[in-house]
Amino acid sequence: MHRCLHLPNYRYYHLTCSESALTLPNTNEPNETSCVDWNQYYTDCRPGQHNPFQDAVSFDNVGMAWIAIFLVISLEGWSDIMYYVQDAHSFWSWIYFVLLIV
Repeated sequence: MHRCLHLPNYRYYHLTCSESALTLPNTNEPNETSCVDWNQYYTDCRPGQHNPFQDAVSFDNVGMAWIAIFLVISLEGWSDIMYYVQDAHSFWSWIYFVLLIV
């Protein structure tokens, strides 16, 4: 599991943020040259309570990954699984899912 101090700096589009939050209102807005690294303020990093689909969707081990892949191939809730993976990793994960179901 990742620790809070291992989180990378917050990114705002192409800009890697490194500033601290300011105390004045409306000054925390990002601009072309700087933005606030909100990830530095996490103090409690822990896993979620349950995996989706009654704990059936997980890539924590090979067995659970095969179940998730079977659900995608059977087209049973594949779009929800794709959105979970996109939220956790990258927008470009959709390519994997499209190739898997075609």
